[in-house]
Amino acid sequence: MGDKDRIVVEVRYREDAQGPFLVVEPAAFALGNGQWVVWKFLDVPPHLRFVPTLHFDSRLGPFQVLRTAADFQAVVGKGNTGPAAGGRYTYQAAIVFGPTQAPEVVATRDSASVDNRATRVDTTPEVRVRYVPGEKGGRGLLVAEPFVLQLSDGDSPFWTFFDLPPEGSVYLYVSAGPEGARHPLIGPFQSLTSLRSAGGDPAVSQFIVATGQGESPRGSYTYHLELVGADGEVLAVGDPVIDNGGPPG
Repeated sequence: MGDKDRIVVEVRYREDAQGPFLVVEPAAFALGNGQWVVWKFLDVPPHLRFVPTLHFDSRLGPFQVLRTAADFQAVVGKGNTGPAAGGRYTYQAAIVFGPTQAPEVVATRDSASVDNRATRVDTTPEVRVRYVPGEKGGRGLLVAEPFVLQLSDGDSPFWTFFDLPPEGSVYLYVSAGPEGARHPLIGPFQSLTSLRSAGGDPAVSQFIVATGQGESPRGSYTYHLELVGADGEVLAVGDPVIDNGGPPG
């Protein structure tokens, strides 16, 4: 994961005669294909135990996911809705602190903005996997989008599998990665949980959810997807990649 893939926005705490407020720098930026954003909340008085937040004019703006970093010092925006939601999105940054019964909020006085210039849909941290049957009864493919999953500490990615045959089950394990992984077969994660789809979209067949990421080395992990039939035969395979970048920012 290179620096060009990550945009860093600084949100600084300030005070004047009117009271405390936040300043966003840069106040506007452009978001391109494959990029994600870290809003770092800086200069907040250490006695304030705060939660950082962002409020877009339309839900999550152009992002698939907005989440608070594990250290509560940043907000991370990942994934992109692509051209269907192109254009400019305005937002306010804020911190929430104090007792839950009467929380206090310090926010920006002026709106900041994101210019979404992405032309490609990026479902990160969801990986959408499509089953492509093989020709003449041969072994098929499991095609993952995005092929390279950009991961940072605190992410809980999940894989959604579409159009699997009724008798098929999918298995995921890491086949290659950096040395020093705590659990080599599950790569940078602590656990992988497989779930059957229950209702909803009839095309969705299965989910796999990863949790506990953050204790394994940074680097590229190749993971293996395998669709196994009722008799144990391998019906389809795929070998996408996880790019584990470590802490956000």
